[in-house]
Amino acid sequence: MKKILYYLSFTLIIILALEVLLRLLGYSTYDSPKIDLQGNFKDRFKIIDSMGADLIPGRFESIYKTGKKISTHTAEHSRLTYKMDNDTLPKIFLMGCSFTYGYSLNDKETYPYLADSILKNYNILNYGVPGSGTLQTLIKLRNLLKAGKVSKPTAVVLNYLNFHDERNSLNNEYQTKLLNGYRIIKSDRINRTDFQAKFPFISPTDSTHKVSYISFAKMENNEFPLKRQSALANKISNIRDNLNRDEASEKKLSCYLLGEINQLCLSNGIRFYVSFMEEEKDLATILGYCKEKKIHTFNLSMDFTDKNNFNLPNDAYHPSFKANKLFAQKLIASLAKENIQ
Repeated sequence: MKKILYYLSFTLIIILALEVLLRLLGYSTYDSPKIDLQGNFKDRFKIIDSMGADLIPGRFESIYKTGKKISTHTAEHSRLTYKMDNDTLPKIFLMGCSFTYGYSLNDKETYPYLADSILKNYNILNYGVPGSGTLQTLIKLRNLLKAGKVSKPTAVVLNYLNFHDERNSLNNEYQTKLLNGYRIIKSDRINRTDFQAKFPFISPTDSTHKVSYISFAKMENNEFPLKRQSALANKISNIRDNLNRDEASEKKLSCYLLGEINQLCLSNGIRFYVSFMEEEKDLATILGYCKEKKIHTFNLSMDFTDKNNFNLPNDAYHPSFKANKLFAQKLIASLAKENIQ
């Protein structure tokens, strides 16, 4: 018994020493990203079982230290653009994540709204959904085309970013991010229905590309113990996640999903484009795949090292109004080169 207590005490001392050392070296516990959000931040999103997040129709206010931001969602679960839904013009669906949605920006500051206000011959609709990856976008587009509640678009422009890869596979690291993000937008209140709703994902090593599902409840159970309380536990969790992650396979999965969206568009007589905001050198695999499959791409890239391109001080993670004006200009220039009728 004394030996057991001795070994337990020795082990505890080693763990505490490692904890102190890691903190002295600058390592910390896991912490949610900080967004300077205050006031009456009403729910803007809902979880649809087996699809993921979607927009709740309505007009919503977000209160930041720098002022109020308005987000307006249409009855068709898109974010407000200048012309709204105009059936007399060819429609272009812009799809993607929070960068397309325009997170922490006013309606009129998002690049889909800005582009729609300038383009006279097209109706731009913003179907971006925060937290979405390529798989969730594919499912949303399928649902839109099946529902028949909106007119079929002439073109679809999917905005791809490298971090969509982890969203398609819902690896352990992204499960924690997703859970935290939804707690932020729900003001730390996740109701029972949402907690059991299932998120779609595909294992990047599954050659059949079978879609599986996981709930918030399961994500919470998957989280490494004490990573929010201990720097050591958080470091071990990071090492585990890096060892388990197969980035090359995740990238191949993203290519497969882009191909599925392309086939869906082709079968419906819709032109498909992929836009991107990162540097071309960081997107070699994706751009190579698009070239091989003859999928046209739009370069909307910005300087990610320029802090002015992010919505500081409110939000250090999403593009600013300045960046969205650049996106709109580049999108308009790209569309001008295409004969979309």
